[in-house]
Amino acid sequence: MRHCLTCFILLLLASNLWGQVSIHCAPTRTTEALSPRIANYKIDVNFTHEEHKVTGSEDITWHNVSPDTIYFVRLYMYLNAFKNSQSSYLSGAGLNVMGQDLSNRKPEDWGWVSVKKAVQQGGKDLTRAYVQPDDNNIHDESVLQIELDSPVLPGGILNLSLSFESKLPRTIARSGYGEHDFNHFVHWYPKMGVYEQDIDGNWGWNCHQFLRQMEFYGDHGNYDVTIESDQKFVLGGSGCRDIYKETLPEKDGRVVSRFIAHDVIDFGWVASPNLLEYEDTWEHVEIRLLSPAAHHNLVPRLLQAAKHSLSYFKEHLGEYPYNTLTILDPPLHGLRSGFMEYPTYITGGSFYAFPKGIRSMESLIVHEFSHQYFMQILANNEKEEPWLDEGFVTFYEDCIMEDAYGDASLADFLGYRVRNSAFTRNEYTSLPNPRVSPIAVPGWKVNDAYKGIIYSKTATILQTLKRYLGEEHFDEMMKEYFVKNQFTHPRKADFVEIVQKEFDRHQNVLSPVIDQFLIDVLDDTKVCDYAVTNITNSIAIKPTGWVNEDNKDTMTFQSYSRSDFFQSSARLERKGDLIVPLEIELKWSDGSTTQEVWDGIQTVFLLRYEKPVQLISVEIDPKRKLFLDIDFNNNSYTTEPSKGGIWKYAFRSIYWVQNAIQSTSFLM
Repeated sequence: MRHCLTCFILLLLASNLWGQVSIHCAPTRTTEALSPRIANYKIDVNFTHEEHKVTGSEDITWHNVSPDTIYFVRLYMYLNAFKNSQSSYLSGAGLNVMGQDLSNRKPEDWGWVSVKKAVQQGGKDLTRAYVQPDDNNIHDESVLQIELDSPVLPGGILNLSLSFESKLPRTIARSGYGEHDFNHFVHWYPKMGVYEQDIDGNWGWNCHQFLRQMEFYGDHGNYDVTIESDQKFVLGGSGCRDIYKETLPEKDGRVVSRFIAHDVIDFGWVASPNLLEYEDTWEHVEIRLLSPAAHHNLVPRLLQAAKHSLSYFKEHLGEYPYNTLTILDPPLHGLRSGFMEYPTYITGGSFYAFPKGIRSMESLIVHEFSHQYFMQILANNEKEEPWLDEGFVTFYEDCIMEDAYGDASLADFLGYRVRNSAFTRNEYTSLPNPRVSPIAVPGWKVNDAYKGIIYSKTATILQTLKRYLGEEHFDEMMKEYFVKNQFTHPRKADFVEIVQKEFDRHQNVLSPVIDQFLIDVLDDTKVCDYAVTNITNSIAIKPTGWVNEDNKDTMTFQSYSRSDFFQSSARLERKGDLIVPLEIELKWSDGSTTQEVWDGIQTVFLLRYEKPVQLISVEIDPKRKLFLDIDFNNNSYTTEPSKGGIWKYAFRSIYWVQNAIQSTSFLM
């Protein structure tokens, strides 16, 4: 009874101190852990918007799941990429980065994150230093190494307490501040690297520096984040909000917000006084959209895109395990903070009076939400294997948009209709050099055509696999991949294994060569291009002259005469170096068709027939299963007049229109 009375008194004191608590939701659908919860954070900060800065404390509880004894840890310090022009992110780019002139930056326009003190279980301040495991740039401070006083044994737990300060830069990319008190805190705190086995089985810290064309990686865990801020700000971010509504005693105008997120790999948030809140629900998910007042007319479109994404993934891959989704539709001056993904929190990009016939705004919401499954739930290594995230996300973006909006999923504008998957394929096939890089390489090694290779070629490979398997079997494969690997950091080998298994289970023309096909498209730069280059029809001539009958010595003379049959032939060529078995359809003058299969190996493949009808047309891969073929225009040949050339140029003009629109809407 005494303990109950004590608890009651403490609750009253807490109520007087913090104000009434409004519990917004539970972070996930279940109270059971979804992930190993290796890296867990309790962060308490004070946000001073005048300086665009937070100061506070961070308690990390980290589990050593390795067989090694850990003597030091490594932490990501991403904001230091924007501390000066000598960071590895900014160096080598000159003074113009993403269209911004760095030479004009004032002192307050730069940002950083700094650990003021680090202690292990109440001990002394630990020794720490910046390290550069990737490029040896001694000026780069994006990875911090802390030497431990007490080693962490296998199966042991590290309790690390930090005092830190984070100062936002004027936004260069993702994290930063803009006009009108817009503040975006992402990759803003000291974050544990990942201690894991590499592909050779060796354990070590996977904690790369922050380089351009590189994204993020982290272990799953729980986040408890408390933020004190001015009451004028609207805050949104990962997880669930508990809002202490009353002002703090002796701190008029200050309020405290608490965010709880379970089984996630990161935490991001936004603070702005100029965002309106729109709330909606989809089944168990509470959706919160933060958007400028000027974008009010776009709200239904954004929410519908998010809800359709939730529905599609539930049916085709797996159910969304979290109870919240926060969407930031940034104002125009905050667009450099858009187009990104964080756990249960995504950022879009739009502008006032966005044309209804152009759905790149919806497509972007679908894309960033899709990251919740690959960047977040599966938690692929976006640094070393970005294709497993961005490529898969692009594929599902296309599937969801076409499921929602049909043939005009991306654009229905000025008479032009564009499908997402066609646009994605074109981003790959129209590259000046589609052999610039393999897909399965670290992101920092793809210097040119990053989007065309990592995003679009990967998505086009997945479209090819789906078309050979059929949607039902493809969904079975992806569901198995997702369920087996969620919360585990899967790698290329995990995906390859499941593809091989599915093609062995459901035999088709690609099944016998699926192992080599995956090597060729993932680890090599081979290009697929099959063509039909000619059709001939000529009247068959009966034998003329002296002819031996039935191999006898008796000869008879046959005069010249025409046959009732035609000798027809088709010439097919392999112009690329990717070898794939092909289905071929031939059409005849009487309306009949013939189906053939070509192993695709020969550089020239001839088909010959003698029939009473003429060969009218030949088409390689008539069902467009081989979506990787770099040129569909040469996949068929006909002896009849065709308007194909006209449509070819009309189709290409669609892409010019769409690219112009995307440039206008800042979709880069």
